[in-house]
Amino acid sequence: MAVDAHNTTQVDQSAFAQTLKNSLRLAKAQAARARRLDIGFFVIVIVAPAGAALIATLAATVGGNDLFPLATGVDDGGWKLACAIAALLSFIATLCSALKNRVENQLTHSKACVGRLLALEMALTTGHLSRDEMLRDYAAVVQDYAEFLA
Repeated sequence: MAVDAHNTTQVDQSAFAQTLKNSLRLAKAQAARARRLDIGFFVIVIVAPAGAALIATLAATVGGNDLFPLATGVDDGGWKLACAIAALLSFIATLCSALKNRVENQLTHSKACVGRLLALEMALTTGHLSRDEMLRDYAAVVQDYAEFLA
């Protein structure tokens, strides 16, 4: 069975289009995951320090032992509990702030990866780039963003 060059090119283009589509799906999933984590950390970074400030303010206003009457079995137990809760919430906020910065970086890079893959998909659809240019650009995307395409 003879295969002409035109059919081979169509098969190659079809295989490349499928590879590109799979890569785009993976990159979009990574971007969506990073976006969810970013939103979650954002909420925690806002709520945890507000909770710490609220506990400290209530303890100072009402009195730690009056705020937590069940903890008064220990000497100044209510105050100790109020301080421990405020410190824990502050620690959580600090930790989540650092994690949020890392996730923001991942989100930025995953969105850039999606953008470059979408540009390649458009070039494939419109025929704007030659086959060699598309393969070279795709290889560069894979090299630059391997962690989002695995």
